[in-house]
Parts: sequence; structure tokens; C-alpha cells
Amino acid sequence: MTPARHCAARALGNALRRQPLSDAKIRFAWTAAVGAAMARATTVRLRSDGALLVRAASDEWRRATYRSRRLIRERLAELLGTGLVERIEVTSEGAEHHASSGHRQRRTAAHRQVSRSAQGSAGDGSRVARRP
Repeated sequence: MTPARHCAARALGNALRRQPLSDAKIRFAWTAAVGAAMARATTVRLRSDGALLVRAASDEWRRATYRSRRLIRERLAELLGTGLVERIEVTSEGAEHHASSGHRQRRTAAHRQVSRSAQGSAGDGSRVARRP
């Protein structure tokens, strides 16, 4: 016996694939694939080269979306058809980098702060007292 959620997803996918490609169709499929909470925290746009650009409202949502991108892509393929979404690129509001490089950049910034402390500067122009 097939679970009801699989039947519903299959029926929704059949209906969506018959509709012309539009921003509204992509947003609707995105909401169905990721759920209401993630859909509210993100905006999506499909480029002509198959890249789905996802902009998250925060770094937390960016990380959650990035970690789930394979499952999301599978769900979108069920809804929209295979080959439409080739890859998912995730950024966050105000971020200049993709999710895959974010961790490295945060570590670098933290390292700089530790380096300043080790040199005797608090980073705000004041001096840090050093132990002899």
C-alpha cells in the first residue's frame, strides 16, 4: 500500500508539471518541498542555467537550507520534473559568499580576534593587561 503523502506528492507533481514555468510555480513548489517555516525564511529564483538561487533571512536558515539541499532538490524534481533544478545555491541576507564558504570565513574572523588578543590589543584601541 502506498502512503497517502506519496500519493498527494505525486498528484501535485503531475498537476504542477502541466503548468507553464513561472516564478509563482517555482515558489509554490519550493513551499511544498521545504515546508512553510523555511519558505517564509527564504526567497527563491530559478536561473535559466538550472541554478536555483536561495536567499535565506539569516545565517541559521542559510545553514539549514544548505544542509538539506540534496533532499530539497529531490523533492523539487518530484514536483517540477527532473532536470529543471540542476543545483541549489544558498546565500543569506547581506552575505557576499555562498554557504559552502561561510564556515571558513567565520573561522578566519574568529582567528583574527584571537590574534589581536594575543598581541595585547582588545580590538577597540585599548590595551589588554598581560600577565608576566
